[in-house]
Amino acid sequence: MIRFTLDGSEPTSDQGQIYQGPVKVARTRVVRAAAFAEGRRTSILATLYFTIDGADPRESGSSKPSDHAKTFQGAMPLAGSGIVKVRARLGETWSALVETTF
Repeated sequence: MIRFTLDGSEPTSDQGQIYQGPVKVARTRVVRAAAFAEGRRTSILATLYFTIDGADPRESGSSKPSDHAKTFQGAMPLAGSGIVKVRARLGETWSALVETTF
C-alpha cells in the first residue's frame, strides 16, 4: 500500500491518504509518499528537485542541488515552452535524470 500526505508530514502505516491514482493538487503543497507492507515502511522518502530552464537540478560534479533547482511542492503553472528536468535525492544519492518538454 502507498500512503501520501499533502502537508509535508511523513506518511506512516496508519496516517496519510491511500494512493489510488493521480492526485490533483490545486495549490502549492509539499507531497510526500511512502510504501508500506505488513505495517512497515518498505520505501525511502526522498526529495524531488527540478528545473524548468533545461538545466540539471544537480550541480555538476557535486552531490548538491544546483542554484537553479527548486524542491517539488505540488502543481505549478507553466507558461510558454521549455524543458522540465527532475531528480530525486536521498542524502547524497541522486536518481537518474528525468525530463519532459512543455
